[in-house]
Amino acid sequence: MQSSVRQLTHQLFAHYFFLYYFCGRKMKDEDKKISQRSNLTRNNRVAFVCNDEETKMLNRFFDKYHIQNKSRWLRETIVTAVLKQMEKDYPTLFRENEMK
Repeated sequence: MQSSVRQLTHQLFAHYFFLYYFCGRKMKDEDKKISQRSNLTRNNRVAFVCNDEETKMLNRFFDKYHIQNKSRWLRETIVTAVLKQMEKDYPTLFRENEMK
């Protein structure tokens, strides 16, 4: 996730640099928003199935914390858990006991 954000930032900077120096104009805020949106479109669908108890639990949680965009909440929660696990499993030069 962080590398994709870096790539997006690099692409936006390169685009801005090209427009500013070669086209002789500054990039408008509208241009930035359009280029960001086009790179972040979600085209891949992920589906999963819950049993009745899991569905009731999720719906109670969504109601209690006033979550209206359920798909965004699920996506952010899953991606956060994956990123934390990947960070924890990141290969290191030394074993953990050697670093202490």
